[in-house]
Amino acid sequence: MPHSTKTCPSSVISSETAAKAVFGGNVIWTYSLRVPQSGQSRKAERQSSSLHGWMLLEKLSKDIFGSSESVELLRESSGRPVIRVNGAIFSASLSHSKGLVAAAISTVPSISIGIDVEQLNSDRDLSGISQAMGWPDECNAITFYRRWCCYEATFKATGIDNVDQQPLLPSTELVLPSNFIGMIVCREISR
Repeated sequence: MPHSTKTCPSSVISSETAAKAVFGGNVIWTYSLRVPQSGQSRKAERQSSSLHGWMLLEKLSKDIFGSSESVELLRESSGRPVIRVNGAIFSASLSHSKGLVAAAISTVPSISIGIDVEQLNSDRDLSGISQAMGWPDECNAITFYRRWCCYEATFKATGIDNVDQQPLLPSTELVLPSNFIGMIVCREISR
């Protein structure tokens, strides 16, 4: 499994919340709100949020595993982040939406995780997206975004993007600011 190392200075992290444990303590997650820089293009803002996510993930990995040289933050060839600690691989996941950046790490090598966050957006064609996904389109915005976040998080945990082929995984809704929805999922794997 090819990896590349991604290292970022922790000092750039801003106003992250305390880490929270879910799934019996097997997954630790946190989020950070960042102030978008005015005048940035959408692409530049997404790149900045992605970098911020990697920094948040690095900080969270140090909080969980310590700052030993045996702890490495890596990126699989698929782009999925992982943490290698003394040779063991731990699943990690990132998500960002409109200034909110979330990171999660499994504390058990046999668990794969996915996290997704979305800002509620009343301008989106929720009915059209629901129809394209094969979901009932009579749901409200909160229900839509919960489904969407579960779909995205499941894709991140499994690599399966076809909604009809995705397994139903244990999920937890994230406690986020009121204009955001987020979900985290986990699945047992054998490495």
